[in-house]
Amino acid sequence: MQVHLKVYGILRGMTGELPESLDISGHTIADLINLLANKYGQKIKDELLDEKGALDFSYAFFIRGERQTDIHAKIQDGDKIVITNILGGG
Repeated sequence: MQVHLKVYGILRGMTGELPESLDISGHTIADLINLLANKYGQKIKDELLDEKGALDFSYAFFIRGERQTDIHAKIQDGDKIVITNILGGG
């Protein structure tokens, strides 16, 4: 299955320029994170997940333009996925 992935912020520094599409064998955000960890190192997985293994609140995952907060959210062939860090302040 092919997906189109864009990453921003700290993740961009960890992955560098990503290819136009990635081949992923799984169908969830968890599978995508595992693929990224295998390809770019465990540090990227540690960055994206909290201590309980859920998606870290400081990152936003968008699939088909909709924000996803569940690590088991489904990914489909051809999906456009964006991962960006959330800036806070006040």
